Amino acid sequence: MAFFDFIKNIFKPAYNSNLLFFYIRDRKCGEKIKLLVRKSYDIQTIYEDTDKADYRLNKVVICNKCYNKINLQLDFDQAYNIINSHIDGGELISKEEFDDQ
Repeated sequence: MAFFDFIKNIFKPAYNSNLLFFYIRDRKCGEKIKLLVRKSYDIQTIYEDTDKADYRLNKVVICNKCYNKINLQLDFDQAYNIINSHIDGGELISKEEFDDQ
């Protein structure tokens, strides 16, 4: 069995530290959405001294089921931990809630 585990690990995608995953539930229809975000492309650095956040994500997500528009604004610290969130039309959920059907 160790040989097959070795083969599986060869074809398993490598963990990419540039990627963040967020899980959202649409408030209109309840559809669960998995959102993939790239740190180097989707998240902006905040240079203003008046803001406590170091990074910000502004994203508009469209639900595949009901075409509801979800406006997402997340603020992060230097370790990419969410310190503030503002979501219109949806809510953040955990990975466990997303996986639970």
